[in-house]
Amino acid sequence: MKLPSLRHRYARLARLKIAAIAVLACAAPAKTSADSVRLAPRPAVVELGELSAALTSTQLTEIALAFSDVPAESRPRYHAIIDELLSLADRTIAQSGGDYATGEEILQFLHSELLESYDESQTYFDVLLDSGRHNCVSSSILYLIVARHFELEIQGTVTSDHAFCTLRIDDELVDIETTTSYGFDPGKKTEFQDEFGNTTGYSYVPATNYRDRNSVDARGLLALILHNRISLYDSQGRYGDALAASIDRHAFISDESTFDDVLREIGNYLAVLNSDRRYEEALAVLADVYSRYGVRSELERSHYGILNNLLVALLEAGEFESARSIFRSQLASEVFPLERVSELEIMLVRRELAVRLPHLSTGEGFDLVRMMRAQSTVPDEAYREFEISLYGRSAEEAAAGGEYLRAAEIVERGMAQLGRDSRLQRASDVYRYNFAAAEHNRFAEHFNAGKIDLAREIVLSALELVPESRLLEQDLATVDRVLKSSGN
Repeated sequence: MKLPSLRHRYARLARLKIAAIAVLACAAPAKTSADSVRLAPRPAVVELGELSAALTSTQLTEIALAFSDVPAESRPRYHAIIDELLSLADRTIAQSGGDYATGEEILQFLHSELLESYDESQTYFDVLLDSGRHNCVSSSILYLIVARHFELEIQGTVTSDHAFCTLRIDDELVDIETTTSYGFDPGKKTEFQDEFGNTTGYSYVPATNYRDRNSVDARGLLALILHNRISLYDSQGRYGDALAASIDRHAFISDESTFDDVLREIGNYLAVLNSDRRYEEALAVLADVYSRYGVRSELERSHYGILNNLLVALLEAGEFESARSIFRSQLASEVFPLERVSELEIMLVRRELAVRLPHLSTGEGFDLVRMMRAQSTVPDEAYREFEISLYGRSAEEAAAGGEYLRAAEIVERGMAQLGRDSRLQRASDVYRYNFAAAEHNRFAEHFNAGKIDLAREIVLSALELVPESRLLEQDLATVDRVLKSSGN
């Protein structure tokens, strides 16, 4: 008598619990991003990572459920499903033809009893057990659990976009494409390719033609659940969840590649915080990362951009002391090379001056520049443009009151301190010309009134102050001709 299919039993079990599930459905938490990112691995994952290398079927099941984000209180039901599956396998699989035959019987058994339909994105182990929907990762893990129960020597094989199981029999390796019932040792079954292509949309080739084959142990295969979840979260923009999953994955199999993934996900999460203008939260995340993993040069660029944006925001809001305080506190991280620190400090000084100087008198502005120069290590060149502007403003104030020579003196004093500047030089020339023009007007007024001697005195006095003025030289020549013609 044929035993009833397990998938039908599970369907009946599911129907019995529909009422309870319906009551809880609206309150059941969805698998969404947490309010704040988790930077430490879950303690349960750390404990799982400390298990011995030879994991039992029960331990493999527990890890697969944990990595599928199944709550601890819900896992016993899935363990019961696996226990029933293994019990039925014991009664169904003959084990009379050696490991090769047993391996093929296991694959046929799983597709007969549980593996229902292929779904490329379906990595979650609980979903597989509930519905039979699977992809290459979840079906490979199920095969591994059952094969471990029968003491077969199974390892995982991973390519750039695929995973499957490999059975070791003495020195021979046998590939097992777990997503199809025709997938045992596909390189020796010519009929496999057509049937498999029609079933899943994939077209696989003999094992010798797989490129970039990498063998992984049971842990590596289990960690693919987290790897796929990370990819899914990234595609959904759930970077906090992706980061938490990558940290769990690294805690479970600590190697260079998994830590590279952690750093990449930290960068993704920081980019989101930066885009949302959550700069201080991003700096807190970086501080936590550095405390756990040490200062990472890979995060320097992100750190610099976030700090720069925060300082700019504070300066634009007029929170100058807060900006300076945060800048000083960030130097303690020692993540930035000296040239980057200098760039930030120069930006800090320039931004503050740009915001504050327009609201200060020129005297107050010069005082602010002197104070900031004394309190920072920023080179003098960073202040030059602002000081040029202050000298220009001060000169304009004098010129507005008709004090053209004083205005020229101010800009010339600026050039004496700051070095020659074409803008200040042009201003000096204009002010001196304006002085000459004003004196010319005085001269003309007295000259036209017939006050020739007084007009001449005005020109001579003015030329002593602006001897380069051709306008005043012409005035002097004019008055001298008049005096000569009059016999004076």
